[in-house]
Amino acid sequence: MNIRGLLLFSLAVLILSNLPQSIYAQSAPSPRERVDYDLKFLASDELEGREPGSKGIEMAADYIIDQFKQYGLKSGTEDGSYRQVFTIRMESFPNKEESHLTLSGPDDQTVQLVIGENAQPQMTGGSGSAESADLVFVGYGITADELNYLDYRDIDVNGKVVVMLRMEPQRNDPESVFDGSDNSKYAYIAQKITTAKENGAAGMILVNDRHTAPNKDQDQLALPDEFGRDGKNMAFYHVKRAVIDDVLSKSPLLAPNGEKLTSLKDIETRIDETLEPLSQPIAGWKASINTTISDRVVETSNIVGVIEGEGPKADETIVIGGHYDHLGYGGRGSAAPGRHEIHNGADDNATGTAGVVELARRFGTNGKKPPRRLVFIAFSGEERGLLGAAHYTDKEPLFPLESTVAMVNFDMIGRLRNDKLTVYGTGTAKAFDIACEAANLEDEPISLNKVPSPFAGSDHMKFVQKQIPVVFLHTGLTNIYHTPEDDYETLNVDGTVRVIDYTERLIQNLAEASDEDLAFVEIARSPRRRPSYLGVRMDYDGDERGIFVEDVSEGSPAEQAGIQKGDVITAMNGTNYTDRGEVIKFLTENRPGTEIEVTLLRGDEEMTVKVSLTRTPRRSRRSGSGQ
Repeated sequence: MNIRGLLLFSLAVLILSNLPQSIYAQSAPSPRERVDYDLKFLASDELEGREPGSKGIEMAADYIIDQFKQYGLKSGTEDGSYRQVFTIRMESFPNKEESHLTLSGPDDQTVQLVIGENAQPQMTGGSGSAESADLVFVGYGITADELNYLDYRDIDVNGKVVVMLRMEPQRNDPESVFDGSDNSKYAYIAQKITTAKENGAAGMILVNDRHTAPNKDQDQLALPDEFGRDGKNMAFYHVKRAVIDDVLSKSPLLAPNGEKLTSLKDIETRIDETLEPLSQPIAGWKASINTTISDRVVETSNIVGVIEGEGPKADETIVIGGHYDHLGYGGRGSAAPGRHEIHNGADDNATGTAGVVELARRFGTNGKKPPRRLVFIAFSGEERGLLGAAHYTDKEPLFPLESTVAMVNFDMIGRLRNDKLTVYGTGTAKAFDIACEAANLEDEPISLNKVPSPFAGSDHMKFVQKQIPVVFLHTGLTNIYHTPEDDYETLNVDGTVRVIDYTERLIQNLAEASDEDLAFVEIARSPRRRPSYLGVRMDYDGDERGIFVEDVSEGSPAEQAGIQKGDVITAMNGTNYTDRGEVIKFLTENRPGTEIEVTLLRGDEEMTVKVSLTRTPRRSRRSGSGQ
């Protein structure tokens, strides 16, 4: 949809809204047509994925404001702009012009490392520098008192640059004291940085261990943000093994027996065999190291429209929200790394934005004021960490939080399947369970999956933290979530309208509920447990038969039990499943080592196989395929 088309549409709506009621009733677009138009526009390429700070998101903001104005909502901001403005740090990046790493050795040897080729500054180190500092090898950079493994024992690194290996000793040994073949806490970069700082290091050089990089081709540099973005004020570089091997070939480390260790592989082998550190200065070598981390900061806005209430509860507020930002051209947050096409975010969250806008239209033109104030907010910055919602709740609540009695959140409501709608947070207020059921229609009911807990990652969580009851409406993830394929054509528009219809009735019920029934109920977060490993990739779209198996991992419990790509999982331990989320819940509840029965359809043949679940292997944890 181009700008001309948008203006013509807006003009048509404006003209129609000023015609006599009898003509307007015959000519005005239907709710379905309005929502369909919203979705086509918000998920169009012209908006370029609605990334904060972009021209596209500003077009979306202007459109939402235009709709709020046309349908009688007043501005939620004092300046009448509808825009609650705040800033977002979009990205931090190493300033290549100011960052450098030079190693200087005996006999005036100098190695000037090249950023992006054999060295990469890491943002998790933040900005920092050290000039002509001694270079000290510290093994894996671990201090584990309980294991009697202390890389910093009897070594002074204060004001010096430390060189360390990634991960931890005996990495592939199931009997290793470092949690066997699994990673212990000492393998993580954040722990290594903290330990280095505690010991006074001025800079840090990390090299891949031999298991991460078994050969030269696999010795890849980490991306600048791969280990995190929170700067810790210590220059930190990831360096290729060949660089340090070259240094060691000129200045070997010495083993306790006097043997010269001239490569990282020699050092790793010795540490694995003895589980004794080999920390020591690298004779004659110094480092001049500097990282400068720069930020790109943009201005963006929450869009806020208000319908005032009438009656004794008019000063109480119900917030109806959904985020309108998305990922632009990919990058951070994309599930398709390396692809930089437009991520239109049709389901995530053009659908939720359309829900907010359409409900604003309906409540703005229904001819009566609600018992409580309704505040409609299109949040920005959700994809960056719920930043718009956090700005509203933590820095600039436009209406008092103490009299905000409920928050209703839309995020991804465009893929209604099997009529199933998940509503999170139904346990956060007494009124919610009853109100949710009462909003359902007897002749065309939605199948409600009511989840008492509110703990799901979207804007409503910032309201939960302020002890405000919430409901979060969601039709489930799909395998195109956060990819360029999340386009308008994949949406169930009629299903989206049904969710909006349902929510309209739900909000009416909440607007009339008693204060007592809307009192906040605290729900404790359950300890997070990782699902046991089955080893199948499941289609997000189950049907009445069960769940389609898209792929089976080599060597997995599923493969060993004979499960094949193309099978349909119908039941586990006798319980039928048609929802991927319920299967993951089942795998979480059944611990590694448990034997389960999986019932399958293979073509027209039904069979049952026994599967022994295992712990998720490391490779699957990194790839996110741990089912």
